[in-house]
Amino acid sequence: MERYTNNLNIFHILVVAILWLLWELSKDEMSGIVRQHIPGGGPLMYVINHPSIIMPAILIVICLIIVMRNRMVTKENNRDKLDTETAVNSFDTNGVLSIEGFEFHKHRPSLNWLREKLRLTKTAWDLWVVGESVVAGNLINETNFKKILLIEPSNKNLKSIAYIMDRPYDALVKSIQCLTEKAELRYKGSVKWYTEATPSLITIGDPELDTAWAFVETFILGLEADERPSFIVYKKEHPELFNRMYNAYQNIWDKSKPPLLGGKFAIF
Repeated sequence: MERYTNNLNIFHILVVAILWLLWELSKDEMSGIVRQHIPGGGPLMYVINHPSIIMPAILIVICLIIVMRNRMVTKENNRDKLDTETAVNSFDTNGVLSIEGFEFHKHRPSLNWLREKLRLTKTAWDLWVVGESVVAGNLINETNFKKILLIEPSNKNLKSIAYIMDRPYDALVKSIQCLTEKAELRYKGSVKWYTEATPSLITIGDPELDTAWAFVETFILGLEADERPSFIVYKKEHPELFNRMYNAYQNIWDKSKPPLLGGKFAIF
């Protein structure tokens, strides 16, 4: 923007300089034309014959306009820079950086934060690994879960996850089973097991509405659950970003397996 403004200023000055030159070269011809139509020429004749007085005055006016415009551009640039620096450096006391339609959390929000978000939604989709905190916090009853994705208990990656998280493998399997049972009792057919490990956990609130939001929790092995950076994006302000996560979730859902075979859990 600043570069464009400088180029525009130079253009204006060049135009005035060219007009001045043309005026000096053609003032005698213009004087003759004026005398033919106005006896004595009047004030117009004075103007025509004195470009060295008129053109500097015009040039001064243009320069004043340029100075005023440059000040406005500089002020706008400084304000934009300040807004950007403020946004980048302004985490609140809870470790949250808020920009319109987007929130970045230094750490994973508390269960109570997620509980309140779910209570305000009509439906939700979720992707968890084993859902231990979901079971412990009884979040399954907070809203109408239409889709829940959990890692398949027989997935070879689960043992690696258990090892790195320093959690007994059997405890993780039990958590998956428990959450699957509870979800199936409450929301028949809402659970699937995915066969690949995921780098992020996702909760999507009211996915089909304009008020939809997507909460993403980075799942980094070796990092304590409460230390995981997270963010939430709102569909209304950032539809393209929201739709990318919506489509990613749907893709995983389509490739995942139902947990029930013949009325019994596949691993039981």
